[in-house]
Amino acid sequence: MVKKYIYSELYRIKHIRMYIALFFITILLPVATTGFLSMISPKQPEPLTKEFGLYVLYMLILVGFYLAYPIVICANTVKPKYVERQILSSGITKNILYFSDLLYINMIQLIMLVLYSVSSIISATLLLESAPGAEDSLDLVTVKEFIIMMCCIYITMILASVILYSLQLVLSNKIFATGLFVFLGYVIPLIIAQIRYFLEIVDAVAQMIPFLQIAFFYKGDSPLSMLLLIHGIWIAVTIMICNTIYNKIEA
Repeated sequence: MVKKYIYSELYRIKHIRMYIALFFITILLPVATTGFLSMISPKQPEPLTKEFGLYVLYMLILVGFYLAYPIVICANTVKPKYVERQILSSGITKNILYFSDLLYINMIQLIMLVLYSVSSIISATLLLESAPGAEDSLDLVTVKEFIIMMCCIYITMILASVILYSLQLVLSNKIFATGLFVFLGYVIPLIIAQIRYFLEIVDAVAQMIPFLQIAFFYKGDSPLSMLLLIHGIWIAVTIMICNTIYNKIEA
């Protein structure tokens, strides 16, 4: 039954129209962005370079676009209660359902982020000129740095999907769960990021927030080991708590 369920889910995933739309947006957004930069480049005091284009594309996904992936994918993964009951009655356990859905979500996210990265690198390389000494500037991102940061963003996307999917399973209202996720995972960290410069205790709290760790790592204020540790702890704790609650809820 488990094998049959896995195949049925893979078949369903391939026919979700929202994923097709997300696929084209993921590919075309970097092309449109670098195309716009190449158009306005001649009018700038200094030409806009490939490394600046990669910086813009990195910031574009960092400031919030990465949240579109867990929001869209989780919305199409969490099943209505009557469908969930049918699946569970066929012999699939809640643990299998929970972890297999998380696997699908993050598999799709990985595919989308790889497409975004490849499209970004190709379009920036073809449409913009390269700049020397890009490694020494925070406003310029080399291809190597871009790939590293996309890997870090994927780790953050894994955590985001775990939190959002778990909230949507535990809470009965998807819209409320998504709103709570955006508030806790995006709005609150933004507020903390602004006030941490004035209060040392807030700065200490900010270091423990995974959604801010990626920015700290990019600026060189936090090592990669800290980023991985913070994300790992949050992922493990979220799965442990929410999966326990989910198993106690009647389908």
